[in-house]
Amino acid sequence: MAAAQATGARVIGVDFSEVALSTARAAAADLRLSDRAQFVRGELTATGLDAASVDAVLCIDSIQFAVPTRAAVAECRRVLVPAAGW
Repeated sequence: MAAAQATGARVIGVDFSEVALSTARAAAADLRLSDRAQFVRGELTATGLDAASVDAVLCIDSIQFAVPTRAAVAECRRVLVPAAGW
């Protein structure tokens, strides 16, 4: 949500915990970010997001818990919009 506040970006948070998602939705509402912050249930290796649907991925203190980690990295690549020239 800090990214949404600082830049005006639209953000999507993914978590496996319904409790964490509920907490995040409440925080977004308190910060008046509900129009730019969406939270969905998913896993590190299966976010449920469409392929090539996001411009950036930010993963804080969690990717190392994915089994296998390589699958989480592959999921990050899958959901990213391909960069021109890459």
